[in-house]
Amino acid sequence: MVLELVNKTVEYMKKIIVVLLGLMVILVPERLALFLAIWMKTGLDSVSLLVSVQLIFLSVVSYRLLDEDTQSLIWKKGRWRRKDLLVFIVALLMMYVMIWFRNRFFPIPYIQGMNATLYRKISSYGVEWLYTLGNGFILVVVTPILEEFFHRGYVMNQFFKHSPYYLDVIFSAALFGVGHIILGTPHFNTFLFYSLFGLIMGGFYRFSNSLKWTICLHACWNLGIFLTPVWIFIYNWFYFTFR
Repeated sequence: MVLELVNKTVEYMKKIIVVLLGLMVILVPERLALFLAIWMKTGLDSVSLLVSVQLIFLSVVSYRLLDEDTQSLIWKKGRWRRKDLLVFIVALLMMYVMIWFRNRFFPIPYIQGMNATLYRKISSYGVEWLYTLGNGFILVVVTPILEEFFHRGYVMNQFFKHSPYYLDVIFSAALFGVGHIILGTPHFNTFLFYSLFGLIMGGFYRFSNSLKWTICLHACWNLGIFLTPVWIFIYNWFYFTFR
């Protein structure tokens, strides 16, 4: 009895350590890529390449952390249910509305960190079009896979799995918010809104029981963010051309 309790405690502590390491390691890829680019005196395009390689590696590590059932569900072929598609569209619209609401009423203040200084230094070495493509690849493809493998695939299946009170969704959403505080701006608004986004994606994962469609939802959200400058350009062009 005591030995069984000790084993369970050890296993639970291992899971907590994995989560803590996962939150700490998210700072490494970009910072390391910036230092390497400065050392090699290469442009910003090399930064996106170095970050992509590291994030792909972390995605593979995150995939290996998933239990066998979760891994098999990713590759399992299944028909897309109409109600899944409906909830997918509603969830995506909710996130875009929340972005507008945040920008309008609760903007996140810009706090300059070390990375901003490093980026300015690297910009002097030159900026190439590969940097934009690389950022798009990271934001729309690699990041959704990595974050969903970790936050939904691992956390939700290791902590409070299938909780009737949706504690798995709440816990993973809170970690999602904390992760973006560490990675981005240390402000309460950052935690609040990214936690809300995490609740939506965690809820969709619980509803659809499909990690790959949750990754698609995350990718569509990030795609909208990546294309924001394009939408602004198109709007301004139409406005000043046809007014």
